[in-house]
Amino acid sequence: IIIFADHGEEFNEHGGFTHGATLYDEVTHVPLIIHVPWIKQAKRVKELTQTVDMLPTLLDLLQIPIPHQAQGKSLVGLMKNKQSLPLHEYVFGRMAIKSSIRSKEWLLLLDGDNPDQKELYNLGLDPGQHNNVYFQNKDTALKLESKLKAWEESLPSYKDQEYAFPPQIDKAAQERIRKTGYW
Repeated sequence: IIIFADHGEEFNEHGGFTHGATLYDEVTHVPLIIHVPWIKQAKRVKELTQTVDMLPTLLDLLQIPIPHQAQGKSLVGLMKNKQSLPLHEYVFGRMAIKSSIRSKEWLLLLDGDNPDQKELYNLGLDPGQHNNVYFQNKDTALKLESKLKAWEESLPSYKDQEYAFPPQIDKAAQERIRKTGYW
């Protein structure tokens, strides 16, 4: 049994009441509960994980070879206490033109619409992400930006053709759909 969500929800933590507009923790930090009958010891894992880890984890649990092109990493080693190193040093987020990189200590948010608006949060001192310390920690920010750029460049591109909207979807709805990153 696996329970997880594709996104969280904003309840005015950063001025919004929805999802799809930001990449703060209230939207990206989602529950993940895995129950496997043959793993008897319950464990709370505090490592960074991503939803793309679900496919390799499921395949690993079912003893099916994980294809090389699968994104993510299996969580089974963490679940069985057989992995001591962090699974991910960083986790990444992307929504339309916004992107993020998160470590256990830092969260960097970038907005493609406004390249000058960069946000960096020290999660140990500011878990609610309210005090932007980008300019006070420029070296850390630049290191994270470099890692984020490398991740973005490593992503596969699926822009092999243009897909048309069905004729019943009006132009305003098409634009909203494009902005959310669903098209």
